[in-house]
Amino acid sequence: MKVGIQLYSVRNSMQQDARKTMDAVAKLGYRYIETYCHPVDGPSSGGPEELGFGLGMERHEAKAFLENSGITLAGGHYYGAGDPSFEKMCDYYAFLGGARYGTGGEFFGDLDGLKRKMELMVKDAEIAKKYGLRYYYHNHVWEFQKFGGEYVWDIMLKEMPAELVSFELDAF
Repeated sequence: MKVGIQLYSVRNSMQQDARKTMDAVAKLGYRYIETYCHPVDGPSSGGPEELGFGLGMERHEAKAFLENSGITLAGGHYYGAGDPSFEKMCDYYAFLGGARYGTGGEFFGDLDGLKRKMELMVKDAEIAKKYGLRYYYHNHVWEFQKFGGEYVWDIMLKEMPAELVSFELDAF
């Protein structure tokens, strides 16, 4: 069995000292990671934008770390479909050898808000595809709210183009 860790689990440590945290993750024996990127981790942190893309390292340092530690990117996710930095994130993950990148869930206020978010995700999925990345949606709990008697999760599965968007079911 392949066991990995979602770096959201250690997000506070990553924000304090990303390299030290990643060294600890490797030492614990994890060989698969799903990164976590949040807009507050980016340029506002005072460092290069790439430092906010989930590993806390610029691309060359991150690639060397992954190769030397034997850790593989199982995926990466960000928050904020339509984020203006998304294409740069895709370029970063493609450089690292990633194959999957997508967004996490959020509360949808109404069906129109959900539809607007799905439109942004499809646009992001098209960008990801240009970089050879498979775009995915990573659920939380909000996808099990209902609009018109139908679960958000079911609406998304029905209305999102399967050739562009896949789904990761997070059981927590």
